[in-house]
This record gives sequence, structure tokens and C-alpha cells, in this order.
Amino acid sequence: MFNDAIWEHIDRFTKAKKTSDIQQQLERFSHQMGFDYFRLLIIFPISMQKSHVALFNNCPTSWFDAYSERHYLTQDPVVFLGLKQTQPIFWNKLDCDSPWLPSASREVMNLAADFGV
Repeated sequence: MFNDAIWEHIDRFTKAKKTSDIQQQLERFSHQMGFDYFRLLIIFPISMQKSHVALFNNCPTSWFDAYSERHYLTQDPVVFLGLKQTQPIFWNKLDCDSPWLPSASREVMNLAADFGV
């Protein structure tokens, strides 16, 4: 039964024609997996100096605005780890005090918690 649901999601992703189709499918999939919010950042390297970035998320606009205003992209531990690994990153397993993560990692995650993300 679970395998059928996974294949159904894969089939819907494969048939997506527009970014709105991908967004809708990501929302459906994340809710089925028990998550309230998701954020998926895909970086497509075009050359050594330029990349195309696609961001999909259903996080509250207020959270995204606060995040952007504070320029947290460079301090976000999830973004930092996402550039180094391909497996999913679970927020509840992050050690924001790790010396390997950006110095403001804890601040980013605390703000996310303040917004219910």
C-alpha cells in the first residue's frame, strides 16, 4: 500500500508540466508524510560562476520575509548542509552548536521556531 502511494507521487512529479504542478505535488507529498511545511531548494550549476536556483516552499510568508530581511541564506544550517550532502535534512536532528555550521545557525532555527516552522 505504501509503495503504491510512493509510485503515485513519482508519477505525478513525472507528469508535472509547470512549476505550480510541482508546488502542488510537493505540498500533497509533504502533508501525506506528516509535515506541515517544506522547503526545497534546487541549484542547477550552469557554469563555474553561475547557477539557476529553484525554490519551492509552503512556509508562511511572514517567516520568509523575516528570513530574507536578515539575510539568513548564508547562515542557514539547512542550506549549508544541503550544499554538502544529498540526503534529506531533518531539523529536529540538527546540532546548531556544531563548530562545522555557520555561527548564526541557532539564531536561524530559533526564528523558524518563533514562526511555527
